[in-house]
Amino acid sequence: MKKFEFSLSKMLNFREQLLEKEKNALSQLFIQKNALDHHVQSVTEQLEQVRTRLEQKTREGVIISELRSLTFTLENGKKQLKQLQKDQALLNSSVELQRNAVVKASQQVSKLENLKEKQWEEYQYTLTKAEELLISEHVASTLIRQVNS
Repeated sequence: MKKFEFSLSKMLNFREQLLEKEKNALSQLFIQKNALDHHVQSVTEQLEQVRTRLEQKTREGVIISELRSLTFTLENGKKQLKQLQKDQALLNSSVELQRNAVVKASQQVSKLENLKEKQWEEYQYTLTKAEELLISEHVASTLIRQVNS
């Protein structure tokens, strides 16, 4: 009997490559997300330091130009933080879309692997039946020879 060969092996290989591509894209998005999260954390900490300095300078007394500078820095930091938070929301939605793409690709690979497993089981069953038939024919021919001799 011929060797087992999955009829959709090329499709399975293609789907597995597609799954790897989708996983790599998701990984890259997670790297971008982590970098952006760290940047947001850094800007937040800097804003807190500027607020603290502003409060301290206000209590101690400060010249107008320094007060304006700190206020300007604080306002710009808030704007930057707001934009970074919008970027985070956009990136989070991209991550979710990519995660769904990975799940879909994984399901497609899983379906093909299940089909391959079923074909393998059918092949094993057919092989077993062929061997049983061969043994039956051998036993029958042996009995016929013994009867004829």
